[in-house]
Amino acid sequence: MTMNRSMQPVAILFFLLVFLTITSIHFSFCNANHDIVMCMESERQALYAFKQYLVDPSNRLYSWEVEDDCCKWEGVVCNNLTGHVLELHLQNPHTYMVYDFEIGDMSSALRGKINPSLLNLKHLKYLDLSLNDFGGIPIPSFIGSLVSLQYLNLSQAGFAGTIPHQLGNLSSLRFLSLKSSPIMDVENLQWLLDLSHLEHLDLSYVNLTKAPNWLKVINELPSLVELRLSGCDLYLSPHLLDVNFTSLVVLDLSINFYDSLIPRWIFSLSSLVSLDLGWNFFVGTLEGFIENGFEGPFPKVFQNMTSLEYLDLSNNEFEGPFPVLLSNMTSLRHLDLSSNKLEGRLPKFLGNLCNLSFVDLAFNNFSGELLISSSKCVVYALETLSLSENHLSGHLPDEFEQFKILRYFNLSDNLLSAYDSV
Repeated sequence: MTMNRSMQPVAILFFLLVFLTITSIHFSFCNANHDIVMCMESERQALYAFKQYLVDPSNRLYSWEVEDDCCKWEGVVCNNLTGHVLELHLQNPHTYMVYDFEIGDMSSALRGKINPSLLNLKHLKYLDLSLNDFGGIPIPSFIGSLVSLQYLNLSQAGFAGTIPHQLGNLSSLRFLSLKSSPIMDVENLQWLLDLSHLEHLDLSYVNLTKAPNWLKVINELPSLVELRLSGCDLYLSPHLLDVNFTSLVVLDLSINFYDSLIPRWIFSLSSLVSLDLGWNFFVGTLEGFIENGFEGPFPKVFQNMTSLEYLDLSNNEFEGPFPVLLSNMTSLRHLDLSSNKLEGRLPKFLGNLCNLSFVDLAFNNFSGELLISSSKCVVYALETLSLSENHLSGHLPDEFEQFKILRYFNLSDNLLSAYDSV
């Protein structure tokens, strides 16, 4: 049967209205479901039991007492569809800096104990308790049973003692930070081998003297992007010359005192963006050069690391002239060569390093006049400049007045004149 042409617009309008009505009902149903999704009762009880063992001096978990839905509690993130608890953001929100060290404000730090009721959070992927103060208790070994965790941050949370090897059960981990304060240690690091997805590892200030094979173990982590082992009392085996850190972007080995050869493998890490080797002392020779580790001329092998943005070699025993090879590192933003034994004239100031925002060359033996590079591009980026405790002389170049955003400037204890005009 053929529809009368006069009826076609009416039919089209009718079907359009039906479609819009069904669509409206569908969205209303979905939104209603979304609005009424609450956390699972068993998980709410688990979190409440966890809180009962905490001391909360600033009452920052007040919402845990007044809200029925734990998905609305401070620091709790739930799955919008299932109501399962996915994340706990319980890091100390109030911190301050002491030098380059972040400290949690004790007036807002959580204290007490970690209740194993957390084990009832079967879908927990993210746990951050950093910068709190758990009073020197050990890291609970049961945390290793939270097998869904992908992110675990217990950095500077007041844990002490031996790190439990059960953390090796967290095979889905991508981020692990156990930066110690007070001191923690390990029996060994073999448990790390089961964390094959790990991208970020921070064991700074954890005593690793019982793990002399630390480098061999960490070298087996295929996805590692960031490695921080500052202040770990490390030992470097001279026998391991090659590493497989092809994805490594950040490396911090500062504040360690090696009784070994300078590690050659560092200079093969061409993908590094940040390298911190400050406050170290190396001995021995380096790939046939006459210097003894860092006690001698600046290692030429740094010239291959052209991707670096952050370079800290402060408080070592470098000697010789300013390393002109740094002119190849055009990505540098932060350069710290302070407290070494570098000497001689500075080359035309910073050359073509147009991205530098921080430069510290203090406490060396540089002498002669400051000269400004003809490019002058650096004047648009530099924020911090320290050249104190050297032997620089003459007049400060007029070009220094062109620095656009310089916030900190120190030329004290030199023989320069007119620097107060900057």
